[in-house]
Amino acid sequence: RRRKKMKQRSIPHVAGLFDSHIDLHTLLDPLPVGIALLNPNREIVVMNQALEALTGFREPDVKGVPCGYVLRSSLCPFKCPLRGSGRLLDTVCCEGDIVNRDHQRIPVRLSYAPIRSGSGSIKGYLESVEDVRFMRALDGTMGAAYGFGKLIGSTQVDELGVLPVVPVPDGVPC
Repeated sequence: RRRKKMKQRSIPHVAGLFDSHIDLHTLLDPLPVGIALLNPNREIVVMNQALEALTGFREPDVKGVPCGYVLRSSLCPFKCPLRGSGRLLDTVCCEGDIVNRDHQRIPVRLSYAPIRSGSGSIKGYLESVEDVRFMRALDGTMGAAYGFGKLIGSTQVDELGVLPVVPVPDGVPC
């Protein structure tokens, strides 16, 4: 009798990487994207400097506050991947807007990933927030290099000294 080998999904983890406790800010603050570590109740545990700059909130002021009250994303009310009866099992990436402390709407790319223990149980979530304002601005100007954009029908054509060329058949007096 042959026994079928069951493939078990190995959970990658690093043991002994740090010989003592470390301050997570030394790892997260140099990153150019906003990062928040959330507990299983979706409350802020750690927030890096990039996310503080993006939201306008300081970490000490929002520790323990649900992430929806800090990010105020367009996804929070109805499309939050962390909300609902099911738990987030894999990484999810989506685009939306957040509203910062100054009430400015900022387009962002949000990524959510579960943080698992060695046994596979969910201990919290990692939420990354990438500001995509620059990317959206580039999208709007990409075609401008190959077209006339705002020149046609504007007074800028006159400033350039460009006059329309009208073909005139031979023998027709001007």
